[in-house]
Amino acid sequence: MEVRPPEALEILIPECLQEQAIPVYKKCAQDLKDLGLFTNHDAIALACFCNSLMIYLELQEDLQQNGLMVMTKKGRRPNPALKACNTAYNELCKGFSQFGMSPADRAGLIHTVQEIKQNAEETKASLFNLPGPG
Repeated sequence: MEVRPPEALEILIPECLQEQAIPVYKKCAQDLKDLGLFTNHDAIALACFCNSLMIYLELQEDLQQNGLMVMTKKGRRPNPALKACNTAYNELCKGFSQFGMSPADRAGLIHTVQEIKQNAEETKASLFNLPGPG
């Protein structure tokens, strides 16, 4: 298996990706790749996230067109799209977290990178009897 630097990575489009999700997938994958946070091993998870986004947007459209309440044989009832939309939203939130797409997650990534750099400096200093970072 050839190891390539992240900038040489060709972003693959998973077959499970809904057609309307492809532009979002490409944009997210490229942004994550540019940050060094994406490889093609992440492709299926990102595709699932993008597919969930498309489902959420479709359900939002249904809610806008038909409202939160719909008329049924049993009278006015909550639009079934409301519950499905909430479920899709929860799935999206998990995806946002997995890919560091929320401000809190990005802050956590920055903190983790800083810890890794600090630990690397301390390890280097101890291995070579150098003074540690000040």
